[in-house]
Amino acid sequence: MSGQHRKQSAEEEKMALEIEELSLPDNPSGKRKKTNSAT
Repeated sequence: MSGQHRKQSAEEEKMALEIEELSLPDNPSGKRKKTNSAT
């Protein structure tokens, strides 16, 4: 039970980090790479 909860919270933390990165207003590594490859 403890192990399962730990795995779940780890997945949630990973998802939260990904969402946080996407929602950041200034994300140079992500946005600049996309614009550079598009141009």
